[in-house]
Amino acid sequence: GYDSVNKMKNLKAVGPFCILTKPEAEEDVSSSGIYLGIKDVAKENEGIVIACCEEFEQSGGKVGDTVMFDKGIDYDLDLPDGEKVYRVRCNSIFAVVDGQ
Repeated sequence: GYDSVNKMKNLKAVGPFCILTKPEAEEDVSSSGIYLGIKDVAKENEGIVIACCEEFEQSGGKVGDTVMFDKGIDYDLDLPDGEKVYRVRCNSIFAVVDGQ
């Protein structure tokens, strides 16, 4: 998750892509143990940039930014260490959260 920004400094995105990690989804469970779903579904389309293309950097973005992207356009990949990351086209990122 969030530690990926530090350990992936040698990762460079090629082409018009950013590589992101996503925080683990937090499940909502009632006091009696009934599963109520995911707490914040909106965050499904958010990620933390761990590698970015030049296009993203030229628009003011940087590694470590939390970004929002279009629904359903992320493509998941498994790194050799087993960590799941997501590839997103830079032009599908439409916001940096809290202007970080």
